[in-house]
Amino acid sequence: MLSITLLFSACKEKDIALAPSDCLANLKKLYNKELKCTEKNKIEVNLYNGIYDGALVHFPMIICSSCDYMPPKEGHTCDNKKNSV
Repeated sequence: MLSITLLFSACKEKDIALAPSDCLANLKKLYNKELKCTEKNKIEVNLYNGIYDGALVHFPMIICSSCDYMPPKEGHTCDNKKNSV
């Protein structure tokens, strides 16, 4: 089962008080073109993570209250290995 936890919000980046870990900073660079806030509280693409097959996998997820998006089929671990879900 995939448990999801919010890691990074592209819309609220300036509100993050702590500096991100090296892992999150690298993942933000990796997904930089995908992370965005087109319309705050309506459509956002944030970085999430979940445990899949014993590995912590990070992935961008589209948040849209009026859209019907499927979750991504792959993500990356902190050591930059691509995992298919």
